[in-house]
Amino acid sequence: MKFAQLVMRHRLIALLLILGSTTFLFTRMLHVTIRTSFDELLPQKHPFIQLHKMVREKFAGANVVTMSLEVKNGDVFNPATLEKIKYLTEQLDLVPGINHYQVESIAHIKVRNIRTTLEGMVRSMPLLPEEVPTSKTELDQIKRDCYSNETVYGRLVSFDGKSALISGAFFEHMLNYPVIFQRLRQMRRDVQDENHVLYISGQPMLYGWIYYHYIYNSKILWGLSSLTTLGLTMIVLFSLLIFYFRRMAGVVVPMTGAVISAIWGIGFAGLAGYDFDPLILIVHLLVTARCISHSVQMTERYLEEYEATGDKVKSATKSMGDLFIPGSISVVTDALGIYVVSFASIPIMHRLAFFNTAWGMSIIFSVLILSPILLSFLPAPRKRERYVVKPVERYLHFMARLATGPTSRWVIVGISGVALIASYIYSTNIIVGDTRPGSPLLWPDHDYNFSSRKINERFAGTNHLYIIFDGTQNDAIKDPYVLSTMDRLGEYMMQNPAAGGAFSIATMARTINKMYHYEDPVWGMIPATPADAGGFFFQYEIGAPIPRILSSYMDPQGKQANMAIYYKDTKVETINDAIHRAEAFIRDNPLKNVKYLLAAGLMGILYATNEEIEWSSHWNDIMVFGMVFFCVFVSYFSLVASLLIVTPLFLANLVCLSYMVYSDIGMNINTLPVASIGVGVGVDYAVYIVDRMKNEYFASGENMDAAITKAITTTGMAVTFTATCLVGGIIFWYPLSPIRFQCEMAILLSLLMAMNAFMAVT
Repeated sequence: MKFAQLVMRHRLIALLLILGSTTFLFTRMLHVTIRTSFDELLPQKHPFIQLHKMVREKFAGANVVTMSLEVKNGDVFNPATLEKIKYLTEQLDLVPGINHYQVESIAHIKVRNIRTTLEGMVRSMPLLPEEVPTSKTELDQIKRDCYSNETVYGRLVSFDGKSALISGAFFEHMLNYPVIFQRLRQMRRDVQDENHVLYISGQPMLYGWIYYHYIYNSKILWGLSSLTTLGLTMIVLFSLLIFYFRRMAGVVVPMTGAVISAIWGIGFAGLAGYDFDPLILIVHLLVTARCISHSVQMTERYLEEYEATGDKVKSATKSMGDLFIPGSISVVTDALGIYVVSFASIPIMHRLAFFNTAWGMSIIFSVLILSPILLSFLPAPRKRERYVVKPVERYLHFMARLATGPTSRWVIVGISGVALIASYIYSTNIIVGDTRPGSPLLWPDHDYNFSSRKINERFAGTNHLYIIFDGTQNDAIKDPYVLSTMDRLGEYMMQNPAAGGAFSIATMARTINKMYHYEDPVWGMIPATPADAGGFFFQYEIGAPIPRILSSYMDPQGKQANMAIYYKDTKVETINDAIHRAEAFIRDNPLKNVKYLLAAGLMGILYATNEEIEWSSHWNDIMVFGMVFFCVFVSYFSLVASLLIVTPLFLANLVCLSYMVYSDIGMNINTLPVASIGVGVGVDYAVYIVDRMKNEYFASGENMDAAITKAITTTGMAVTFTATCLVGGIIFWYPLSPIRFQCEMAILLSLLMAMNAFMAVT
């Protein structure tokens, strides 16, 4: 109380200091941009990620765009379609950030056809001539060449000949998702007509869609973007505040606190040089929700005190004195709960934790100190009597009777105990990783997931697993035994039903050998000696007009080679089976002078990320609840108070994890921060209720039932309204947003807030 009196005596100075800090941080906020850095999504310490970084520019990375041009009538071997394939290949090679050595299609110069002359000379020719032929004879020859070439048939041209694949990998440090997305969409518009459809998949296209929906046009209500949806959320919150308080102070103070807190949080991000990842926007909404919750508590207490005293300065001072300690406990507890997310070795988690912790801590200044100051300066309410929402009042009186009833209180305990055990058992089924084919960020019928399905139907797959063969000396890869081992590894990996194909330098060796022998299938075998293999590769490369034509499969020294296995989906069981199969084969098939390196490509990255998420999810929960318990115990020195606050949080968290299991939502890099930070969403509900119970217990002559009733019917009013307000502000995201992740997290957070509010008053 003494601190509150000190602040209120010098409230003008305090106000100017807060506004000055806000002005400075506002200038820093303008430097924050919305950007996704792929490298920051990866667990840096995992050996798979270290391998990925080592080979991503040499062989292929994870940011691969895959396009499939499909004809409705006939096949792709006609002048119009071949011209479109050539155009797409050339345009993809011009997209900023593309790795020119990792572009592939039947129209690319690196995809060659080998012909042996009568004199025994081997000629390496482009599969598709520079000038697309128009005669049926020449077109039929191109078709025969594609069908007889194992590196093309089923891989760059579908088995039925109705689709052609164009792919390209991007340098990760040069990724600009919006630019790539716009160029790819323009390419689609350029080639599609009555007989041609272009499907586009791959990580750059996925994140391009995310940017598109968040910033440009999301095809939701009235064509609004998700940033505009966020604006609608604020409008809903504003309207609910008007409905609940019917006072200017009840609207101005919470909204001002939320705006200033956001400026401080985003300003800190700008000061630290951080960017906003669009998918994590909902986490920032959580912090804003905390701010509004605390501000509503302060305003509700002020109006309660004003009704009793009629003096706005005294009421503001009393409100600050009563709520500063429980509010600070809640803010610090919530902020430290956010901070533990930084323990994961994923850079974006570090950034998320650091500046959201600062954002959360800013609530002490933007709400617990600023709100009473604003209330003391704003005009006093015309009527001393508070407006009370009658249905909420009746609900809280009913809850108070349940919580203090001689029988009903034990019924509540019994139901809670059963729910705790049941939800704990059910929540253990949570899956770490993707649980559904396609991207879980978008709906199954979204253009991106539809395109991925269509490409996977006709080709090997859009998701790559890379296994590196690393020799101890030059030309180690050209050893026939090493090449045949690659072939056997590919056959073994293909036993997974989700695997669609395998490709390596061994595939090239067999194909070149067959072509050298006039396309006789009998010769489709690994060359007999290292010299033969080296000779075939040399002739293939020497006939090409560009260098490093085999660079996607083997380095120029023949010391390292890349084995690529293609998969139809990235479900956790598919990824785990792929890695475990590879590990089993490696264990049983050691090589002399060559070692296997696991694992790169998108599948290897996702396996590493899933391992990190599983570790982080387990320890984050332990540390968050431990932090909450510790902070509350240090504040009250009461084991009972600590248990009263932590137990409802624990139950609400288990219920939400159970919801994720029920809704088939996996724990991944996007859902982990929401689930972890969401644990602290309801901590202030319980803290304010317990603190009010403590105060009323002594004020009522140590009558616990009276204290509980008073706490529930007064402080519980703000708790219930805050939860209703925040649920009402985000629940409409579900029917409006095209981003599945956003919709599912809206439901999850609504459930979390409703559960915490309900348990706080029971």
